[in-house]
Amino acid sequence: MRVVWLDEQTTTSLAVAPVANGQAYSVQVNVPDTAVTGPHRICAAVTATPQATFACQNFTVDAPAPGSVTGQLPLSLNAAPEGSLSINNPNILDATANLYDRQGNVIASAPVSTNGSFSLSNVPPGTYTAAIAGIVPVVVQNAPVTVTSGGQAIFNPVPFPQCQKGSVVAVRMTPTGKATDQFDFGSYVNY
Repeated sequence: MRVVWLDEQTTTSLAVAPVANGQAYSVQVNVPDTAVTGPHRICAAVTATPQATFACQNFTVDAPAPGSVTGQLPLSLNAAPEGSLSINNPNILDATANLYDRQGNVIASAPVSTNGSFSLSNVPPGTYTAAIAGIVPVVVQNAPVTVTSGGQAIFNPVPFPQCQKGSVVAVRMTPTGKATDQFDFGSYVNY
């Protein structure tokens, strides 16, 4: 048995299932990653017979469920100098957690609370660059984050040990060299 995906004028073979016990067929297929949301058809036909015709079923591809990203901004280094953020000095923290796509667009943003925690909700599934921008007690590194459908990703920023009590004023993202998935992500820092 052959199973195919019909998408407008394109037919994509998804699986070929051998005959199982009792002349029954069984196959599991996944929706192609390139499928757009909306109506589609999946069809199956017994192969190697002159009477083979496709039997089709209509169905709808729904948008994937959004995910979320949570994390904790470090509030000090192990040997942070005096003036680092403490519970008694919450005014030194005024920052947001941001997710950027490959083009540098902000996909999601949320404020960092005075205890350093943050949570970004309703994030479309995908791979992003997570960054903290604003006034922070410890300047942290950007990091890749992958959000799955309905899942929760964790971004716990890692500090630059030589930077303390800085202010990230902008996050720049520029591709370097040939077209690639690797981008040069950086931060501008005021001291």
